[in-house]
Amino acid sequence: MKLYLVRHGDAKMKNDDALRPLSGKGKDEIHKIGSFLSRQPDIQIQTIYHSEKLRAQQTAQILFEHLKISNPITETNQINPLDDPNIWVDRLVEMDEIVMLVCHLPYVSNLTSLLVYGNENTQPVKFYTGSMICLKKETTERWAVSWIVHPEDISKRPHP
Repeated sequence: MKLYLVRHGDAKMKNDDALRPLSGKGKDEIHKIGSFLSRQPDIQIQTIYHSEKLRAQQTAQILFEHLKISNPITETNQINPLDDPNIWVDRLVEMDEIVMLVCHLPYVSNLTSLLVYGNENTQPVKFYTGSMICLKKETTERWAVSWIVHPEDISKRPHP
């Protein structure tokens, strides 16, 4: 099983818009990631989950449009910035579909650390806005990093 974790794109500042939608830069970042993913024949995401925050929903929608996934994007709980990543670790044990979670800092870093190292404080990856990591399940308790991509690196990076 594979898991794709995405940090939402750059968002407007709270004093500019309290809902913090994606900024123009954020939309560009996610379109870059979406375009990149759509050109990878081995990426077969079945469901995209996102938090209830507008910037995560917009990120998920853009990726959904690029990937042409048959299942609808789904809002889910427990992937907000300060939520406990252990909840989704437990959910992932029960899942057999290939999913993408669109989330926030520090949650996405904590979840990655917990899945890869068993410790949410390790922080092995720097998640910039629009960053995406692909994890592959090695055992029921451990995942391995397959690859990571940042929007600004797409034109420089070979295909995963």
